[in-house]
Amino acid sequence: MTRQVVATGLTGTIGRYLQPHVVDLNVQLSESVDHIQSLLDNNIVIHLAAVVGEENVRRDLGHSYKVNVKGAVELARVTQRSRALRFVYVSTSHVYERSQEPKLLDESSAVLPQGQYALQKLLAEELICDVFRNDPSR
Repeated sequence: MTRQVVATGLTGTIGRYLQPHVVDLNVQLSESVDHIQSLLDNNIVIHLAAVVGEENVRRDLGHSYKVNVKGAVELARVTQRSRALRFVYVSTSHVYERSQEPKLLDESSAVLPQGQYALQKLLAEELICDVFRNDPSR
């Protein structure tokens, strides 16, 4: 059994650095992703894809919500139903409260999303945590 790391968003800011080490999970997050369930078996899934940036999100709130929230959560659900080993969701530092002092951020830092993009990313993160609530190690 061959294990791979598969990822969305390989043309983005972070994803481009992962090539050629991961397999592109080329999926339209604005559509159903059920058809990829078997592709996830025994693999690690990294979800990087999103409509990024406040201006792009505000340009079409319905589409960005469909991709950034609904699509991310559906991908998490499909991953959870598969035999995938792990699901890694990459959010954004924009969900955290701004500070005048430079400081390291982690998941326990105070959240205060600034704008629609950050709100969508935080909502997706919360819903994805709920998907894996009974199996947080995945």
